[in-house]
Amino acid sequence: GGAILGALAERTYAKSQETEDSNRICWVPAFLDRQTRDALLRYLAVTHCGRGRGDYTDPREFPLFWREATEEILQQTKDALHQAWILAKKPPIHKNPNEAEAFLVPILTTMGRQILLKFYPEAKNWLKNAPL
Repeated sequence: GGAILGALAERTYAKSQETEDSNRICWVPAFLDRQTRDALLRYLAVTHCGRGRGDYTDPREFPLFWREATEEILQQTKDALHQAWILAKKPPIHKNPNEAEAFLVPILTTMGRQILLKFYPEAKNWLKNAPL
């Protein structure tokens, strides 16, 4: 039953994106900002604790200093992120399908590098040479 409802919801969403109807379904920037923040926090958890290092064990509670650093980087990048959200919101008939992704990937990559350098400054040379 759940798979059928999921498929129906996906088809309804896809159909709503094919028109220029102003009532179409879309994510709001605040939600996308939270998703970005949560992705960065999970990235930190994997890089820091993924191999059994560190004291962090509860995936539902991130350390306060991680949350503060992530919020700081999110605030610094908010204008660029919101441009990506605007690009992604355009109906498919008016954009290159990869335009929003091509704009967003370097932003997220930079955010990931910034958050890692904040906690692991010794990785600067390695991150500088890593491909985007």
